[in-house]
Amino acid sequence: MPSEKVLKGEVSGAFLLGLLASLHNVKSLPQSDIRLRADEIEPLVWYPYSMLISTLEQLASTVPSSNILFFAGINFLRIWYEQGPGKTMIQSGLDWLHANDESGGYNSVVRGGAPEEIGWCRLTSIDVEQGLAIYDNVVALPPDYVRGVFYGGCILFDDMEYVDVHVDDAPFPQNPMLRRLTITVRFRCKSPEQAARVDAAIDVLKPGTLLALSVEDTESLAWRFKGLRLKERYLTAYHEDARNVLAEATHQLEHTASELRAAKERIEAAAAVGIIGLWEWDAQESHLSWDSVMYHLYGLSSRAFNVTYDGWTRILHPEDRVRVDAELSVAMTRGTVFSSEFRIFWPDRSVHYIKSVAKVMSAGGTATRMLGVSYDITEQKRIQHELDQLAFYDRLTGLPNRRLLEDRLDQLLAFAQRQHQNIGLLFVDLDRFKPVNDQYGHHVGDWLLQSVASRMQGCVRGSDTVARIGGDEFVVLLPAIGNLDEAFGVAEKIRGCLEAPFSRAGDVRLEISASIGVALYPQHAQTARELMHFADNAMYMAKNVGRNAVAVVKDKE
Repeated sequence: MPSEKVLKGEVSGAFLLGLLASLHNVKSLPQSDIRLRADEIEPLVWYPYSMLISTLEQLASTVPSSNILFFAGINFLRIWYEQGPGKTMIQSGLDWLHANDESGGYNSVVRGGAPEEIGWCRLTSIDVEQGLAIYDNVVALPPDYVRGVFYGGCILFDDMEYVDVHVDDAPFPQNPMLRRLTITVRFRCKSPEQAARVDAAIDVLKPGTLLALSVEDTESLAWRFKGLRLKERYLTAYHEDARNVLAEATHQLEHTASELRAAKERIEAAAAVGIIGLWEWDAQESHLSWDSVMYHLYGLSSRAFNVTYDGWTRILHPEDRVRVDAELSVAMTRGTVFSSEFRIFWPDRSVHYIKSVAKVMSAGGTATRMLGVSYDITEQKRIQHELDQLAFYDRLTGLPNRRLLEDRLDQLLAFAQRQHQNIGLLFVDLDRFKPVNDQYGHHVGDWLLQSVASRMQGCVRGSDTVARIGGDEFVVLLPAIGNLDEAFGVAEKIRGCLEAPFSRAGDVRLEISASIGVALYPQHAQTARELMHFADNAMYMAKNVGRNAVAVVKDKE
């Protein structure tokens, strides 16, 4: 487990915004997996350093390839120059190579900790004649992203004929959250006068004429060609990866669309072949008349079942019986159309869904009977359930997803306001989940998420909600919770449960933990968004003290 000092410090909001924008601008990143949103970040505010670490962990499991990360780094540098302080700091590629020394480097966007806690970037040496610059960089950013940042700064201006960046990656023993990078930049500066001569010679070049260049000018042209060829290689690799990502995303969308089309066809087919039964109810005699199809819909034999109103209601599902009886009474009293869906038990105790519609018939101004039709909608209900599962539940764990969670939270808040009750919200983020995926593969990671979901459900009441809202992130809703201590107790129960090892067939023993943030309505927040936000902040506090911990959001002052 990381020590407390590992996650000390702060990161600037501007840096977080640039990081998000650089990745989103690549157009090849599945953005739904990134919980941090740009509209939640203020550029002039400083945020917990653990927020940077958590975001980078998510990105590491989301970004499809090193080539895409490389171009994201290039984008970050362009954003820093065009929208940040870059234009006031550098005017050339050579300025950029010296910028880390002059600006404090990486430490200009992180603060509040010792170097081994937040990292650094130092220019070790630079030789312009030899075209070589070397940096010592301790950072949380992925190596390919850093390589893109350095490359992007050198190609931002037209003053270099050739640039290439190499990064050696090694662990940083003092802080496992960081990596120690040795960055080697090989470059060749472009002489403005020489460049003008070469460009002028190229401009007047025509087929059949000779290109008269000096040895120095020829060498310059060769280095330009070498640099352009390297750029082309990088672009080709990026576009190939981007096409692969797009192809995979398209395949997934087509698969989902195919499932929905099949469901729609099943619904239409069920309606097309649905068997309609006819019935009549004499309200004065309390007698029901069925045709032969009605007996088939109820799985009954006309010889074995005497149709009476009381006999029919006994077949209805107990949870539907009172409602349907009331709907019939209202229709008869008001003379309105009766329309209802309800469940029935067949003799074998299997449950079937029936849709009934009827018109009230009157005699002398008094409602006396109903004429109606019924048909089986069991298949439609099954398909609707499958569609609801797709829309509102996480496919992997079967838990409610973010959409259903937000809907339930809104309903609970409305009820809690009327009844003056508390609502607890726990924001649960798994620790050390990514190494499991890396070491054992996604199939083991999926099994672990399913096991985590099962354990968490075993820690809460039937009225509570456990939802999965992202890769390794869960939210627990605790309606009508007594007080903050009770909510904290549930969080501790979940933390302790997830701390215990997970054993999988094949002698695989997995050890993770959870950082949990706790917030309470109305003590800490008045709206659903505030409650989620403050519980999320509390989770970062738990991360900040070393993970495998529960933290409560600070009360409003």
